[in-house]
Amino acid sequence: MRIMMSRGDLFLSSTFALLIMSLISCPLATQAFECREISRIHQSKRFDCSLSKNVLLVSSQGDDHLNVHTFHVLELEGTYAEITYDHGYLLSKEAAAGIIEEVNHRFQKELHRGSLAEQKLKSAVAQCYFNRIRSSVSLEFMRAAKSFYQGLQAGARAQGEKFPYSYEQLLMSGLGVELSIASEGLSRRAEEDPLGTYSELAATCGLEATVETATTFLNIVNGVVGGVASALKWGCLGFVAPSNFTQDGALLHARNLDADLVESWNRAPTLFIVHERGYYRYVAPASAGMMYPGGVSGFNEKGISVSLHEMSTTHYKTFIPNQKGMIAPFLQERILREAASVDEAVAILKSAGHFGGWSFFISDGKTDEVASIEVTGDRVEVARRTKGQWMGQTNHFLGDHMQDQFFTYNFNKLLESESRLSVISQGLEADHGKENVEWAIEHLAGHQDQFEGFRSFGRTATKVYTVMSTIAVPQRHEFWVTMGDLRPASHSHFLGFQIDFEHLGFVPLGEKRTKAYENIPSWERSLSYFSSARLMYDEGKFDLAVLLLSESILFAKKDGIDELPYFFMRARVSLVKGDLKQALEDFQFLWDRRTQLHPYQQSLVAMYSVISSDRSGGVLSTNEREFRLNEARRILSDLNRAYGHFDLNKKLKFLRQITSGQNPRKLPEIDFVTIE
Repeated sequence: MRIMMSRGDLFLSSTFALLIMSLISCPLATQAFECREISRIHQSKRFDCSLSKNVLLVSSQGDDHLNVHTFHVLELEGTYAEITYDHGYLLSKEAAAGIIEEVNHRFQKELHRGSLAEQKLKSAVAQCYFNRIRSSVSLEFMRAAKSFYQGLQAGARAQGEKFPYSYEQLLMSGLGVELSIASEGLSRRAEEDPLGTYSELAATCGLEATVETATTFLNIVNGVVGGVASALKWGCLGFVAPSNFTQDGALLHARNLDADLVESWNRAPTLFIVHERGYYRYVAPASAGMMYPGGVSGFNEKGISVSLHEMSTTHYKTFIPNQKGMIAPFLQERILREAASVDEAVAILKSAGHFGGWSFFISDGKTDEVASIEVTGDRVEVARRTKGQWMGQTNHFLGDHMQDQFFTYNFNKLLESESRLSVISQGLEADHGKENVEWAIEHLAGHQDQFEGFRSFGRTATKVYTVMSTIAVPQRHEFWVTMGDLRPASHSHFLGFQIDFEHLGFVPLGEKRTKAYENIPSWERSLSYFSSARLMYDEGKFDLAVLLLSESILFAKKDGIDELPYFFMRARVSLVKGDLKQALEDFQFLWDRRTQLHPYQQSLVAMYSVISSDRSGGVLSTNEREFRLNEARRILSDLNRAYGHFDLNKKLKFLRQITSGQNPRKLPEIDFVTIE
């Protein structure tokens, strides 16, 4: 086998490649994958890598097939505008069929829900916010966006095709993540103060303040641009083990990317090795068409590693004067190209104008420093900073001055973020001195719920929408990233790359994958069926969603596991689609096993089982009905006293409707991510 190394068309024999791998002490080295140069433009090149064997894939419909998955590598060199052009040119076809398509599809689908008046208002708000953000970002960013689009067009023409999206649609995919945060924040503010929020919105966006428009706003107050808010969500786990905690004495920085891009991200997973002239070289992973690949995770030649983690906030901005605004992913890319220390990274963050809520998770392989910098449109705080000590990162703020700067969209999301942080923190401390790449892979592919133990999904490290996992070992110039050949991505193959920053090249190291579930292969296979069920539910295909959930249950049972999250979601979807028999059966199954559930989940089972019974004509006895409602009230009241979360208040209000004999037509939203 011949292995690609560098920009100079240099190939290494397999013997020499193995020697390199031994020199870098790669534990459990596996058969290297193959990479071949496909095309080039200017000083940039594209390579395509493929696994050395066929692997089992599961499609969005849940059917199995064998395939060889392709992973791209781009070596990009030039100015920022030049490298974005080259990215667009080299991956034009893949970008058109990837995240640009999915982001725009999701936005348009959500904006066209509701009455014509509601659609018109949602579109007006979304366009207003988009225009404000667009006019706030730097000229450098906008010039690069234009250059990116020109590269996409030129790449399509070179293949005898036309790029199918407009420049405006490209910008929507680039600015959408900040628009999503602002839209979600607007929705939350509207719940708290609908009239005040509408008055402010009308003034900001020039909306006509008529009774009709205000009434329409109130009708959609539980998601003013709710679909836009959910169209591009990032929920992520990150952790750093400093050199004194790792097996080989080199700092390790890992992360999961959880994003509503399940259908598109791994159509064209890509590793970018970048030399932007005048700046530090860096390596970063993304999907073809993501203009700022350094906006997810990566490390630079100075040993600075980064990962970006989204927060929900009502303290957002949609306009920043003098074009000083920085889209968070682009800002993190600036850290990779400009920062040689944590202090320099912090200075970059403090000098920028911020739109939404984010945590920038930064480590320095030279000094073992780790920091989490939390930002919103109103505030920047170095929330945590340490040296020679592990640190975990999830999706809630921990800074003393940031506790009023974030919210979680439901209560289970808060529990989920706390659970993931607790589990990884305990693991890092308990395995002091044992952490290595294999250790990180197992924890990224973890399924431990802090409150309930081993679980498929819910409050676990691996999420139903985990689309990529990465591991950086900057002092060894080593980067591992999932190929996305299995769903969820943290269970797919990790490809290892030795990065040659001097020559802007790479050496394939090999493939690794979690070994934790080798004895329960059917259970592991059930995960992809559950993921597909979520996609079908989102498309309104409830019958197919239930079918896939049933398949998930059966596959888990083959390994002797009753996955309670699968039963819960099948019950919820069955209730929505009117299959009361199935809903009653599943809720009763869960009620009989309620001691295995977190108290909050117990309260939900109690409520929904009563609703299912009421809609079936009263299957539960009067005493049993009253007992379950009382249990739900007690649990929710206790939790509300402890947490004071707005979602608990909503659930208590909903419970009062049921207790009073009402049969609420509108049920709380189904959330496959948190098993809600």
